[in-house]
Amino acid sequence: MDISDIAQIVTGVATFTVAVVLVLQLRKQNQQLEIQNKENQREIILRNAESHFNRQSIILSNPEFRKIFLKRTYDIKDLNEEEYLALTYYFISILSTFHTGFKIDKNSNVEDTVIFLNNIFSSSKLARHWYKNHNWSIWDKDFIKICDEVYKKYK
Repeated sequence: MDISDIAQIVTGVATFTVAVVLVLQLRKQNQQLEIQNKENQREIILRNAESHFNRQSIILSNPEFRKIFLKRTYDIKDLNEEEYLALTYYFISILSTFHTGFKIDKNSNVEDTVIFLNNIFSSSKLARHWYKNHNWSIWDKDFIKICDEVYKKYK
């Protein structure tokens, strides 16, 4: 064995070692990214929950909106423009919050979504009207499918 053969073996071992180190680094980086992704998802879920609780607290803390909110069972023709706008914004924001949560974790959020939609659609003609007349093309198809199924119970 001459020096060029030994050099080739050393170079091969070094190349293999570098490849193994790079693979290990990539695995560690992927693990870190997974952890970071889970933390980001938790943060979004917590922000959504906080947003939902803030929206709900408006009903209790704002007497003017409370009066409007109580009209959610009325027909659209029985609401003035201000009431319609306030309730529409309320339902848009609450559905958007649930849509975001659903997109993050479709598998574990289906039951919560169905319960929420039953609550919304059963208690509000305006929410049903708004849902029926809204453009859903940018929303998650699985979320829309669940919404459609629940909506059909109340239309």
